Amino acid sequence: MCYRNLINQYIFVSFLVYNLADLCLGRPNIVESNDLNPGGGGGCLYLNKTYRWEETFDVDCDNGTKKEIAAVRTVCSHISNMLKGVTKGFLYKMRAAYAHFPINCVTSENNTLLEIRNFLGEKYIRRVKMAPGVKVSNSKQKDELIIEGNDIENVSRSAALIQQSTTVKNKDIRKFLDGLYVSEKTTVVTDAS
Repeated sequence: MCYRNLINQYIFVSFLVYNLADLCLGRPNIVESNDLNPGGGGGCLYLNKTYRWEETFDVDCDNGTKKEIAAVRTVCSHISNMLKGVTKGFLYKMRAAYAHFPINCVTSENNTLLEIRNFLGEKYIRRVKMAPGVKVSNSKQKDELIIEGNDIENVSRSAALIQQSTTVKNKDIRKFLDGLYVSEKTTVVTDAS
């Protein structure tokens, strides 16, 4: 890929080439018409684009603007996140932090709904619905939640909704640090090192 700088000189940037046979890891039928479907043990995700996928494809941009050049890396990141999600899965761990009133977290509706009770001693029950394909569960460790799924956007959005639901209002946030916070981001299947 190449683009012009301010003096009208062409600067060549190497483009990224993905070989689907290497990325598939033995999974057949990853490409069907215009859909990229990396199915694995963790489920299936779809990326529907208007162009035709081949066995090998390159993601490049000729004479593009800064935003178009940045979109090249974005497409590559989406594809690698999808492949990582269906092979390994994404797992976020959240910890409850409190000074006096212990925060109780209860899951319901087949681990797709989280109920947060006794936050700052309030009687109000906060309910957070997980994004599609995301499960939440209590860990064996005290005051820890595990959020897992195969789409990184849905997993991170669910973690953000949980954290935002425990935002302290009308108090000094330097003193009142209670809430649920992300403590670790990893994959469900860990690599043996």
